[in-house]
Amino acid sequence: MEKRLGSGGTWIITLLVFACGAACAGCACGAVGQVTGEGEEDDPFECYDLDLDGYGEGGGCIGSDCNDSVPAIHLEQECDEYCRTARDLAPGCACSDVGASEACYGGGAETLGVGACRGGSMTCQEGEWGACLGQVLPGEEVCNEADDDCDGETDQGVLSPCGDCNDECEEECLGMDCPDAFDPAADGGESVVVTPEGALTIDEEATVKNHVIWVANTGEGTVSKVDTRTRVETGRYRTGLNGAADSPSRTTVNTHGDVVVVNRGGNGDATRYDASDCADRDGDGVVESSAGAADVRAFQQDECWRWTTPIAAGARGSAFEIRLGLDGIVEEYVWIGDYTHFDVHEIDAQDGFATGRIVGGAAPYGIALGPDNLLWTFANAAGPTLLSIDTDDLDTNLVPLPAGETWYGITVDPEGRVWTGGSVARYDPETNTWAGPDVSVYGGGIACDAEGNAYVGEIAGAVFGRGGPWRIDAETMIATVIPGAGGHGWAVDFDGYAWSIEFVGTRAFVVDPVTLDVETVTPPFVSAYTYSDMTGFQLVNATNPEGRYPHVFDACDGQRVRWGTLTWDAVVPPETSLAFRVRTADDLAALAAKPWTDVATAPPQESPAEIGDVLDAADIGHGHLLEVEIILRSFDREARPVLSSMRVTRSCVPGFE
Repeated sequence: MEKRLGSGGTWIITLLVFACGAACAGCACGAVGQVTGEGEEDDPFECYDLDLDGYGEGGGCIGSDCNDSVPAIHLEQECDEYCRTARDLAPGCACSDVGASEACYGGGAETLGVGACRGGSMTCQEGEWGACLGQVLPGEEVCNEADDDCDGETDQGVLSPCGDCNDECEEECLGMDCPDAFDPAADGGESVVVTPEGALTIDEEATVKNHVIWVANTGEGTVSKVDTRTRVETGRYRTGLNGAADSPSRTTVNTHGDVVVVNRGGNGDATRYDASDCADRDGDGVVESSAGAADVRAFQQDECWRWTTPIAAGARGSAFEIRLGLDGIVEEYVWIGDYTHFDVHEIDAQDGFATGRIVGGAAPYGIALGPDNLLWTFANAAGPTLLSIDTDDLDTNLVPLPAGETWYGITVDPEGRVWTGGSVARYDPETNTWAGPDVSVYGGGIACDAEGNAYVGEIAGAVFGRGGPWRIDAETMIATVIPGAGGHGWAVDFDGYAWSIEFVGTRAFVVDPVTLDVETVTPPFVSAYTYSDMTGFQLVNATNPEGRYPHVFDACDGQRVRWGTLTWDAVVPPETSLAFRVRTADDLAALAAKPWTDVATAPPQESPAEIGDVLDAADIGHGHLLEVEIILRSFDREARPVLSSMRVTRSCVPGFE
């Protein structure tokens, strides 16, 4: 609005168009055009207000304005203080050098030059400094990848859940204070429980469940994978290049059901096969792997083959170990015994490379891992002797067997007590004492269930048969005969059934732990000669508790999806870890067949982690379904991680795929 005095003392008022904002409350805004007339200076609808704060001249103003260049001040005393503080070097304050220009800025000094804020310039005209032109003051923060409020942070408080300005981004939350709670029963969690507060942690009786047993076919140079629930063989794999001459015998199984099988033949190879999550090595979109005894692929041509590492002729006992390494990284190793040179070798379980850590003085016919990182085997000593190896510092300890006892197989029960086959005996490291069954019991392999009861022996007339086999009660040490279970090697599956494998035979015998009824299973094996941890149960039964929790997220049906960020809120004490892995597909059948991809392990990683970046780096497309599996581990069998909540973001891209 321009205001001037016309001829004869008549006011001529020109209305200029300006934006009506919050500062113009109470004034007449939006007038367009030019109005002239006489005696209209008291028009109740007009307000001459340059800084749009509602104060100015005219009947439509809230009140008079002593400084029409600065919206924040109106009263005379405010203007006096303002100009005194600025030493008259500010818009609306007195000046004398007409036409002079000075830099100016109406915001707080701490915001000048921060983010979008910048200073302007003012010109001296008609005795006072004009408006500060060109300045940018702090404004309301909007999502535009800029610092609009000039506080040093960009887009704070206005980002989408994906951490960007994508309005299509959404977040799903699972756990405490989330729309969806953890539900192990519905999602298929294993060895996990929900706390009263709604968080997720490891069950006190944690036992991750695999439903496979691996049996070495010594007379064929293969290893069989059998489903322990259906009793059906689901894969058969070559263990080396030389067939029967490889003479596979000992197996060890990890918490995922993967196996390392050790050959006793001249090469003494150890070979790893994955039970699932096998790599599509040729990239044709199909994992080509054995489906059973009639479908045995050439050595190293089965895509579930992982690696083969030579140890030495006469390789024997083996055991997986999951260990908390430097910086909290979870590491997996396998220990393999060399019965020719009487030592034990540590192998990196991921790539099969020897680490160079070797312990001598062993007679590693069998190996079993127990609590406190103790690896148990036998010593190359004058008499029957146990040997313990601390896998942290490789310190060893010798424990002579009682007089008259012999050794053969070996296992460790949930209490950390070591059981020896041969003439059966049990050693308790806590008390440094030995115990034996109530009758003379003799056998080759030996295995313990979740209660610590031992299974050992074969039917009379077999190679080691002396009236058994038996189940030995962990509390009373009373041995009960199991009629009809004629095996030599023993293992316990994750449903509690005890399996015995016939010595150099074709059959397995499955013992019901309650009734002791026996079922005969005939894949058939080929001259099976195996006794070790064939299911992975011994590893989790006697060592590190581990729980798993999977959950499937579903998004963007009919649109392309982009998976974003995984965040979590958890307490991860020392000697524990929390890991996340994912797989993605467009339907449940395809999802179940996909391999897992690791996303994060805490420690050392901290929340959040970028799922999308991990998938992109692995050249994995983003499907509508995303399955996240949480793996909770305890390495000291006492401390447990606690996951309060987990959040996953995703964006939908409109349009057809």
